[in-house]
Amino acid sequence: MQKAFKCWNHFVSILFSQIAQAKSLREISGGLASANDKLRHLRMKQSQSKSTLSYAKQKGPWEMYRSLFYKTLW
Repeated sequence: MQKAFKCWNHFVSILFSQIAQAKSLREISGGLASANDKLRHLRMKQSQSKSTLSYAKQKGPWEMYRSLFYKTLW
């Protein structure tokens, strides 16, 4: 299990969850896993597990992602 991963991977996971309107970590990790071969185009080596996403959600710097999300949105 990978406990720490790059901010970019976390952002891609968050962005995917917004686009896919995923309601749970299971939906996010399953959706990313189904596109595992295409993740390399987003500079991700593999999809993240539910436990890694949960850990990042608890420990991650949410302010940075909020700022990045709004910059991407506009």
